[in-house]
Amino acid sequence: MFKCIKTTTTQNKNSVNLYQSPHTTGKKVLIIAGTHGDEQQGTDILSLYIKENITCKNNLYIIPCVNPDGYEQKLRTNSNNVDLNRNFPTENWELTEKNEFFGGNFPASEIETQFVINIIEKLSNGKDEQQEIANNNICFRSLFNFEKGNSLLL
Repeated sequence: MFKCIKTTTTQNKNSVNLYQSPHTTGKKVLIIAGTHGDEQQGTDILSLYIKENITCKNNLYIIPCVNPDGYEQKLRTNSNNVDLNRNFPTENWELTEKNEFFGGNFPASEIETQFVINIIEKLSNGKDEQQEIANNNICFRSLFNFEKGNSLLL
């Protein structure tokens, strides 16, 4: 069974949860879905996957919905009208007009983004070890085709 090991609360009092698989050896694989609340399939599939008792070969960490406020409203953005995908502190981050692609007032301004950054930093233990981060589009095919009792090849 997956276990919720970390949580944060959004501006609208929704929870963003990090789950860990029972298999704690092997590669660390972080799977994140629900960055855009109007793209709900990844969140739905990961939520189902977490509830099933499926074995896996690696140490899976799953955030089934990083944007529960947007998910609840079926909106791309969070409750601050920020596109979380554009809120990460990248070299090319820039302040843009406030539309559906608005990246925030400054990099990592959003609680949800800070949560993901913190998890990535903790999983890497401050080292340059390789972290596999799969967005819901990449792992969607594998998760969608699983059958109860089969191993996910992650």
